[in-house]
Amino acid sequence: MSNHAHVLAANTQRSVVLAAIGALHVILIYAFSSGLLVRAAAHLAPPDLVASFLPPPTRTHEPPPRPVTPQRLPLLDPGAQFPPPLYEFPGTDDATALSVTPDREPAIITTPAPIVRIGRNVLPDSEDYYPPAARRQGLEGTSEIQACVDGAGRLAGAPTIARSSGSALLDGGALAVVRAGQFARALREGVPVAQCYGFRIVFHLR
Repeated sequence: MSNHAHVLAANTQRSVVLAAIGALHVILIYAFSSGLLVRAAAHLAPPDLVASFLPPPTRTHEPPPRPVTPQRLPLLDPGAQFPPPLYEFPGTDDATALSVTPDREPAIITTPAPIVRIGRNVLPDSEDYYPPAARRQGLEGTSEIQACVDGAGRLAGAPTIARSSGSALLDGGALAVVRAGQFARALREGVPVAQCYGFRIVFHLR
């Protein structure tokens, strides 16, 4: 009895489903034939999109720059008087010479103090030193001799021949004359200094 009830219930449900499907098909066929579906689709469809194009920006043409006309400067008048310079370097009327060195104060150039001689130069008679060989040969002449002395008036070295007489015999006699002499001392501002003297030794036959 229960099996028969289950089969009957299943057939009833199947009949209901088939009836519902058939009713759906009838509704769809009516919607297509009457245009209802098309109107419904038109209402559901989104509105048409409208594309608009913006016009290109307008460019303003700037006028080209005006050419610059060079201006002519007025010519200077040769006789025009110009104002004096802002800075002038003062001159000096002082006769003293100045030696200016960078980053130092000007130094006054002074001449050294003069040399003062104490005493005088004394040489023996050249006749006493006449070389005998030169006398026998009849030689005569003049020799120039230079001698340097220290602060005490003593010879600081051997005398030298500044100018020869032309004879070695006479030059030797002249050197002997100077070596035998006495010499003056030299002072500068009270301080003894070395000094050089020149002598002319003459050999003349008498």
